[in-house]
Amino acid sequence: MKESLTQDQHQTLIAAHDLVDRKGFSWSRLFADLEAALPGSVRVSRISVRDVTVRGGQTVAQLDLAVFAKASNTVTTVIAEMDRGGIFKADLRSQNLQKGRGESGTEYDLFVIYTPRAGVPSGPERAASIAATHSTGGAR
Repeated sequence: MKESLTQDQHQTLIAAHDLVDRKGFSWSRLFADLEAALPGSVRVSRISVRDVTVRGGQTVAQLDLAVFAKASNTVTTVIAEMDRGGIFKADLRSQNLQKGRGESGTEYDLFVIYTPRAGVPSGPERAASIAATHSTGGAR
């Protein structure tokens, strides 16, 4: 079976096995953190995990994330919101105008570094508190 996989598929398979082996990565946590970080007008259309590592006891995951938004200026808001909480570091790779199924908008492909914090998943209040702490340079 391994011989029938492309190099990219083989790397994805290895990453998937690493996810299973590393109990420090939580899909539920990722989804909760994404929900807290993304504006309500944006939906995730595709997500894949490229790699998961542990640095200094902290789990760090590289993600390929595609989000869909109706307004073309939304991507800057999405990236800013993701970066604001300190959990995600997002970079825009490409954008594709989407039409069909009664809905038009743009799909944005992002490369994301995800570093979940210890403790409970972030919520909107937690993200705002973290952002305020980072912007003032102090601790609460």
